[in-house]
Amino acid sequence: MKSRGIRYTYLIFSSLAFLSFVLGVSGNGFGASVNDGFAPNVNGAIYSIAVQPDGKILIGGEFTSVNGETRNKIARLNPDGTLDTTFPDLDLDNTVRSIAIQPDGKILIGGSFTTVGGQTRNHIARLNSNGTLDTDFNDPDVNSVVESLAIQSDGKILIGGAFNRVNSNDRSYIARLTKTGELDDSFSLGADGLVRVVMLQSDGKILVGGDFLHIGTEERSSIARLNPDGTLDEGFSLGVKDGNVYSLAIQSDGKILIGGDFTTVGDQQRNRIARLNPDGTLDTTFPDLGLDNTVRSIAIQPDGKILIGGEFGTVGGSSVGEIARLDSNGVLDTTFDVQIGEWVRAIAIQPDGKILIGGEFNVLTSHGTDYDRYHLARLYPSGYVDADLPSLLNIGSGEYIDPIAIQSDGKILIGGLFTIVGSQARNNIARL
Repeated sequence: MKSRGIRYTYLIFSSLAFLSFVLGVSGNGFGASVNDGFAPNVNGAIYSIAVQPDGKILIGGEFTSVNGETRNKIARLNPDGTLDTTFPDLDLDNTVRSIAIQPDGKILIGGSFTTVGGQTRNHIARLNSNGTLDTDFNDPDVNSVVESLAIQSDGKILIGGAFNRVNSNDRSYIARLTKTGELDDSFSLGADGLVRVVMLQSDGKILVGGDFLHIGTEERSSIARLNPDGTLDEGFSLGVKDGNVYSLAIQSDGKILIGGDFTTVGDQQRNRIARLNPDGTLDTTFPDLGLDNTVRSIAIQPDGKILIGGEFGTVGGSSVGEIARLDSNGVLDTTFDVQIGEWVRAIAIQPDGKILIGGEFNVLTSHGTDYDRYHLARLYPSGYVDADLPSLLNIGSGEYIDPIAIQSDGKILIGGLFTIVGSQARNNIARL
């Protein structure tokens, strides 16, 4: 009996270790442990998240401290969620709304700020990879908020926002800078309203979303596409009605997801999210999901599933909490059991497939359990929060897990000697 007890203990621990590995599987991404302790305490809203190649996480927003340490509007975390103390407090005077990482590791930030590290920087700045201000970047004088940043393959920098002048030159809501921060005079097409998001396609074309009605003199309602040289893509002309575009994402097949507070795309009802074909026509295979409020962020997982975050409480007639996951056909994934009580502003996917969520929340609920998460949380690709596994399995005294297999759809089969998994009766076999 003693040897069998040792076997049970070994099987429980080895199975837990294996499950901590497989619960992180999504496409090619893997999680390293079930309880990774990721619970940073950020004292204000997060609007932007960017993940460095080394796994460190940049966050921008309107916070002033992280884990009790002063960090004004921007901070960097280590992969485990602890504060990276090598990245200094830059004492920004106002919000960071966008972050972009250059191939050389330098960091572009845009937002409402006018000073960085005691130096004048009007709404855009570049940092060195160690977090110090890059003084080699010419100080572009942008006269209002920069909402979005994108870096072209040639190093030029696209900015979108609420501004109408850059370096005393007229630039209406969108502009392009050289890699050194000077205004690119060859790019002069503007919008007639706020540009909230700028995104680059793999072919170099530029997607623009926001609150505008025209690009140049051409009618383009809240979404448009520009050619790499900054001219309007005449063939991309479908607009949205009764609202604006807040977020964009591009699938691997070139289809374009748009999110916002709109209710109509072209002449078809599409509440807050829609998908366009690569040519800009409406993808009618992606249904109207009847969301009841704004989509502010979209991210695509390696397996093609679609994460959406914002202010909504209903998707496809089902109750959700500010975040949801769709399959690649636009159907609500009911296995993603996560609710957040306040706005989700940003979603990012780490290289290992884990999901970072930023916003205005203090609590996150996953599979019926509440977690204190102050404006930033991390999930496994399955939707479980760190530390979920022990409560999920609830292995009793004398019980054990033996065989484990992973199905082709990523679900996990477990077998052994047990009667309960979580709070559900399951006799010796279950699927997670």
